[in-house]
Amino acid sequence: MIERLGRPVTVAPNQFRFPFPYASDDILPVRMAPLNEALAGLLLETGLGLSFQHDGVSPTITADVWEPTTWPLDLTVDSAVVLDGDWSQQYPTATRIVVGGPGENVARAFWEVRDTTGIEDEYGDIIEVFRDATGSTLNWPDTLADQYRIAKYYLLRDEVSAADKNAFRIYLNAAGAKGLSDGAPTAGLSLSLSETDQFQYAPGGFRRGDHISVMANGVRFTDQILAVNLTWDKTTGATVTPQVGDRTDDPDKLFARAISQLASAQRRLSTSR
Repeated sequence: MIERLGRPVTVAPNQFRFPFPYASDDILPVRMAPLNEALAGLLLETGLGLSFQHDGVSPTITADVWEPTTWPLDLTVDSAVVLDGDWSQQYPTATRIVVGGPGENVARAFWEVRDTTGIEDEYGDIIEVFRDATGSTLNWPDTLADQYRIAKYYLLRDEVSAADKNAFRIYLNAAGAKGLSDGAPTAGLSLSLSETDQFQYAPGGFRRGDHISVMANGVRFTDQILAVNLTWDKTTGATVTPQVGDRTDDPDKLFARAISQLASAQRRLSTSR
């Protein structure tokens, strides 16, 4: 895509840091989706980061993948690193996903994906949620008559190749896994941090995406640096304020996330026709 559109971007060499539980030829294909949505999903699943940097000399921007690190020391209020923060918890909203694949009415392909981490036993509840996933293209053999091309029988047809069946299963499982991830229980930690001599936003120090642990009243909270706010004042100079985690019950962010998901669902629906 970068070459086709002539973007001034150079992609760094592959370091094979893709910790996905699939083989390279099993990676879910992206179809009719904005690049940022596709990349966001992959980065979320793998825990990797994506950077775009310019050295001020070359004519292109370098795109590279980097692996977040874990800060080796626990941070505390007494260390003057932790400025303020709060914590919240959200119970699961989905433990089983019924994936509605391609097809119309009774001919539609359905697939179930269940949580395997023991959430149902832990919370004593079964929460089944439906999720649309109609963006997959079914590759039917040319020799198969149209009246037999029924989506719900796709995985049962001997005429369909094993590779095509496997690709369809990967697509359905990925949609189910995304639904389980969206509905998983979360504990959100929201912190504002400050730089110190030992905790610096600099080469060799922390950066956005890294994981840190905070000790408060004998309890260790671990979360990720999601943002770093940079400000400058002519008197005090530069101030760096890392933002750790995200409150799971923040109504503004929940509302914004719901709007974003609705827009994505509408876009998938319009491009799958």
